[in-house]
Order: sequence, then C-alpha cells, then structure tokens
Amino acid sequence: MNIRTLSDIGELSNVGSRGPELIMPHARKDDRADTVPLPSAPTAADYRAILERSRTQQLALTRENLTRLARTFDDAAQKVLERVRALPDSVERNGTGWLAAQLNLIRDIDETLVALRRDFGDLLDLSMLSSAQQVADREREVERLVGAPQMQNLVPTLERTATLTNGASLSVRFGTLAQGAVERAATRYYGDGLKLSDRLYSLDTQMRQSIENTVTRGIADGSSARNIAKELESTLVEAHAANPRYRAMTIARTEVNAAFRESAVRSSVSPDTGMLKPYISAIGFRLSSSHKLLDRCDLYAADDTGLGPGNYLPGDVPTNIHPACMCGHISVLVALPDEQFVRKEPDAAGVPESEVRRMAQREGDPVAQRWLARAGGG
Repeated sequence: MNIRTLSDIGELSNVGSRGPELIMPHARKDDRADTVPLPSAPTAADYRAILERSRTQQLALTRENLTRLARTFDDAAQKVLERVRALPDSVERNGTGWLAAQLNLIRDIDETLVALRRDFGDLLDLSMLSSAQQVADREREVERLVGAPQMQNLVPTLERTATLTNGASLSVRFGTLAQGAVERAATRYYGDGLKLSDRLYSLDTQMRQSIENTVTRGIADGSSARNIAKELESTLVEAHAANPRYRAMTIARTEVNAAFRESAVRSSVSPDTGMLKPYISAIGFRLSSSHKLLDRCDLYAADDTGLGPGNYLPGDVPTNIHPACMCGHISVLVALPDEQFVRKEPDAAGVPESEVRRMAQREGDPVAQRWLARAGGG
C-alpha cells in the first residue's frame, strides 16, 4: 500500500491549485511576534467549550475514519479467503486444471491487493485531510472568539472526491492549511528513517509474502482449502495479533492524528511570518484523557522551557510522537494566561530513566535531553 500526496492523484482530485506553503516555524523565544491588544476578551468558559466540542468531534471523526479503513481491509481479506477456500480438494490437485486454478488464485489475490492498496491509500488521504481540517475549523472558532482577523487558509474552499473500487464515493472539503499539514505529515521521516509511503509499501510487501507463503506451504503439505484459509485468516486478521491488519490500523491511527497535530501547529502561526499569531502565547502539548501508560508524552506534557508545562513555540513542539498517540495540541491564549486546559496531569518522574536515556541518546530527542540534564545524567 502506498499513500500519495494530493498533487499525485489527478484522477481523484478536484482541489484546484496548491495553496501557498506556510513557512514552517523555526521560531524560538526571541522570534515571537509582539503581542497586540485583543479586540475582545474571551472567557475561559467560552474557550473551554470550543476545545471540548472540538475534541468530541475529533474523536468521533477518528472513529468513523478508522472504522471505514478497517472495513476496507477486512473486505479485501475476506475476498482473499474466499478465493483460497475455492481451491480444489487434494484429490483434484493434478493436471492442467489444477495448474490453472493456482494461476487464477494468484491473479485474483494480486488484483484484490492492488485494489486494497489504492482504496486504503485514498481513504487514508481523506481521513488525514478531514482530521487536519477539523482542527482548522476549531481555530476559526478561536479567531471569532478573540475577534482576530479571519485567516483564509483555514477556510475549507477545496474539495477532494475518491471513488473506491466498489463504486462508493467519498468527499471531503478542506483548506490550504489542512492540505499543507497532510502533505507535511505524509512526507516526514520517522525515527527509523522511514516515511509513511515506505511503511505502507513495506506492509503491502509483507502481506503479499505472508499470503504466498501460507498458500504455498499448505498446498505442498496437502492441506485442505478450508485449513489453508483458516491458517491464512489467523495470519492476516486475527484480533490482538501483530499481523498486517494490526499494522495497517496502527499506521492509520498514527497518521490521522499526526495530521491533526500538524494542522494545530500550522493554525497557530501567521502565514506571513511563521511566528505565533498575536493572540497566541504558546502551543500546548496536552495528554489525552485516555493516556494510561507512562511514556514520552508525559515528558512532553510536563517539560517547561519558560512558557509553562507542556507549552512550546512552534519550532520546539515535539514531533517524535509514538505510534497511535491520541495526545494533542491546543493554542494557549494571551488573554487567558492562567487557563491551561490540561485534560490529564503528566507524570514525567514516573517515566523509566532507561526510556528517557534511550530517547535522549539514541533518538536525539531534545525534551528527553533536557530532562536528563536536569537530573544530572546528561
């Protein structure tokens, strides 16, 4: 499976010309724009309502997108299993008929996986776009709340429609900021040196190899078609196993939320300067209320470089997020300096030192390096 940037999908796009690329923030503390008097004074209750409403919508949208992606994967897997179950019994496995059955099986499986790769990639594109636009819509509400000028790059003026191989069509409307956020998220490199397209290609390759090996071994052992399909089902889609389905959904969940966070950072800066908008003092990294395990996110949400715990300038916002992370970003408002809207308090002290040291030394994570230095272990 491979994801394509929006500009590569001409046959499925109706997005017009590319919007201007934001100057992605490399601003530090001495690069903040001067604050200016706000035309209105937002209340904490009003801002909290926007954040809570947006979070509810984000979670619902994420569930909807992931459910659609999972269904697409499962439908393709069932088609493969049905073709395997249709293999002749062992007593019929001889002659030209048996050879033709094997060739037809290989052809049908290949066609199914090609369709899955396209559908999954297109749906993931749409999911990332809708997630990125959802946070852009949130920031449009914030602009109205504080009486700030409306940024046109947040407005959903573009549309993309994808037609799946089953004939179904889905559309999403988005703005140029969301588009840039998705393209940035799709092309960023992970700590292991792979980007999203690499991961999806690797998943597609592994899935094909797994199917081929299982079917070939079953035929060589004289297994019945039913038993081969049963083993293949366990290999492909069994719940709670590190199989292709699990890996595909982990990638999808990770990228949908990465698009959300990337859009949140971009929404906080001026498209002209790349610096924080005058009514924003920082970008806050906040733990998800469902955050359970002590990990790097606790470090990110507790780190304080002078802006308050978990608050960063655009160029300092942590990007080394773990897979499937649901933690997110908010804009910290100049008018509400004491309102941090923390969903869940971080426990940085509880993160194992070995994990902090690994992040700092092997990954070069600046937040982890600061924690080590403070503890005297840098």
